[in-house]
Amino acid sequence: RGRPPGPAVGLLQEACAAAGEHGVRLALENHGDLTAVQLEQLLQQVGDELRVCFDTANALRVGDDVAAAAQRLAPAIEIVHVKDCAGTWDDAAAGPVSVQPGTGVIPIDDVLRACPDALACIELGQIPPDADELLLVSGYVDYLRSR
Repeated sequence: RGRPPGPAVGLLQEACAAAGEHGVRLALENHGDLTAVQLEQLLQQVGDELRVCFDTANALRVGDDVAAAAQRLAPAIEIVHVKDCAGTWDDAAAGPVSVQPGTGVIPIDDVLRACPDALACIELGQIPPDADELLLVSGYVDYLRSR
């Protein structure tokens, strides 16, 4: 985090070329370490073969405006980790606490509009001790079906 990509560019180019030989596309997740601007710069250096797995909560973790980050990276977004969350968290490694979609601070509808062809993947972060994980997941399924 905060360091230039250096040798990662060449390694990612090699990985994308090898994956492409087998009909596979690689998507790099914004995993709480790169802002949208940094990820966009990395994509420009690596090339169009590298795609993005956009995690809504990870964009929040690095201080990005989540909707603006999704719009910025939209041409390269292959997968969206759809996750709404509380705006604060106690564990920086685990990230924000997951909440029912539409009740937290992530503008999920704006993200989905920014990249309508991306695969939407439900992902939960920290789950409060009193939360029902199956209820959270079913809430996301219902939410996505209604869109």
